Amino acid sequence: ARGARAVFQFYPETPHQVDMITQQAMKAGFTGGLVVDYPNSTRAKK
Repeated sequence: ARGARAVFQFYPETPHQVDMITQQAMKAGFTGGLVVDYPNSTRAKK
């Protein structure tokens, strides 16, 4: 429905994955932006 809203949370491992997801979302008609939590976090990945 027009005017509907959605939030997607994802954990990309590379900047390329962010680009792919963003491009496909825009191609599907989504608008908006990205919010990056703790971009300078040095927490080790499991």
